[in-house]
Amino acid sequence: MHLDLRIRNLPMPRISAIPIGGSVRALQEITLKNDEPSEPPIFKNRKEQMKRRLIERGRSVAFEQATAEIGRERLLLSLYLEYAAHSDAKSLLPAFNESVACSVLGTSGREWPAGRRRQATQLFFTHFDCLPALENLCDRLLESSHVPDPHASNLAQVWHEQRTTLSAKDGPQRVALAARDRETLAELMDCYAVPKEGRFSARLKEDYLLTRLQNVELGQGPEILHELEVLRTLPYQAGVPMGAAALRIMTRRTLESGSEWKGNWLDWILRIGCDPSLPAASEPFGKWWGCWHPTREELDCAQRGVNRQTLEYFIQFLEVSLRGTAGYDQFDARARFLRWLHDTRKIIRFKLLLHPRAFQALPAAYRQQRHRVAKIEGSAQGASVIVMGCTDSVWNSQFCDSHIPQCISCAGNVSRKSSLFRLRDLHSRGHAKGHLHWHMESPYGRLDKRSALENEVEVSH
Repeated sequence: MHLDLRIRNLPMPRISAIPIGGSVRALQEITLKNDEPSEPPIFKNRKEQMKRRLIERGRSVAFEQATAEIGRERLLLSLYLEYAAHSDAKSLLPAFNESVACSVLGTSGREWPAGRRRQATQLFFTHFDCLPALENLCDRLLESSHVPDPHASNLAQVWHEQRTTLSAKDGPQRVALAARDRETLAELMDCYAVPKEGRFSARLKEDYLLTRLQNVELGQGPEILHELEVLRTLPYQAGVPMGAAALRIMTRRTLESGSEWKGNWLDWILRIGCDPSLPAASEPFGKWWGCWHPTREELDCAQRGVNRQTLEYFIQFLEVSLRGTAGYDQFDARARFLRWLHDTRKIIRFKLLLHPRAFQALPAAYRQQRHRVAKIEGSAQGASVIVMGCTDSVWNSQFCDSHIPQCISCAGNVSRKSSLFRLRDLHSRGHAKGHLHWHMESPYGRLDKRSALENEVEVSH
């Protein structure tokens, strides 16, 4: 028996760079960390002594005097890197303002040794927008990297190549704008060697999501909006939270495209912000809309969007109530009529009065809009009403009830003296209850020769 043990030529393995990119980057970060000189015991003792002097110094002792010793720059950079983000940092270190930056970094970075450049780079990525003298630090970093270092690590070489993009107070936004189509955040961070932890990476994530929302197809990007919903309360720029920044992008893009909201963006207005129809003096309006000072056209566009969403919810309930009844052939005409009222801007606002099943079918964010929706409790368990505030200050109502098919979707004017008109103030009275009276006539003629159906229900939240 003869066994052929010869090893034949094996094909070269083809490994995509994407799956191993994260592992390679992790190895590079470990290598960089290992290449950094560790703090020897003598240095740690000197740092503790400087820390003690800073804590104990009085107002009469200047910062330079309290930190005067050989190698103070390295000691101070190490202290700022470690303590700048601590809640009690003020009791230890003064803010990293212009005077402190000039004292620690000097007036030029061209003569920095490699260790100083490495510490300053770590301070930049770790604390970024928490540093008052961020621009000063950016300038020194650019000066220090005017000549490439042949002995630099792979990550340091990437930072040198991308220095004009990274070393700027709007560095995260520049990196986000440079992202290629379908490039993930992790791939983008790998490309620019951005550390996973720190304020720079946090700001990069925010700018990356908002940039993608700006560039995605109108009405699309649910995965982007899901992430923005998680970050919506975080401050972004000039006191504008992330949710408000996303609302600004969606509203302006919709207005530029003709004021017609596309896709599922309407579903997200209440999830990442609040109803733009709330009073301008209210706290929610100021937090999500007033902070970025929308124009009248932008605010009208957002308000019409939420109105349209309210209307579409009612049309869904109307179809369900008509399905299987003799009046189902009237659904298309009724739906077109309601949409026509909205499209011609004859309606200022919509309110929903829903039976419990319909109320629970609403999205959770919408059920919380007590000024727009209320639950009907009482005998008319299958009844739902949409109340429309018209441009002529008259309130109009549409009614649907699967148990009264001949009276489905009836319309009639409601005067100011009606309890229906006072529903606009219902949300301010807590768990208020009142009686709602509506007057209807069948679309096929009067129910009786000269009579109309009257009904009475209790409205509660």
